[in-house]
Amino acid sequence: MNISRNTVSKFWDMTPNEYKNFLEGLESRSKKLETFEADIVGWLREYPDLSAAQVMDWLKEHHGNLEVAESTVRNYVRGIRLEYGIPKAVRIRHCHRRDIIDPSTPE
Repeated sequence: MNISRNTVSKFWDMTPNEYKNFLEGLESRSKKLETFEADIVGWLREYPDLSAAQVMDWLKEHHGNLEVAESTVRNYVRGIRLEYGIPKAVRIRHCHRRDIIDPSTPE
């Protein structure tokens, strides 16, 4: 189920009312990156192949000392892509085989 044992134990010990309150709290909580949503959406629309790591770098560059974990940015960018229908564009790198010339052999 991809749920940790501690999470299962926590939910098992809750009453139905406590669980209901927990779910309602999830809906109303604010997100750390909410204030930067317009910037992030704009960047993703202009550069759809942008990674979450690049978004984090841009946020730090444009908004100074931002205290946020990489996983938070990654999850937020994933959610923004889903909400606004901005798929991750995959850039394909074209590689060609090159013959390696051994400098010790005469031509």
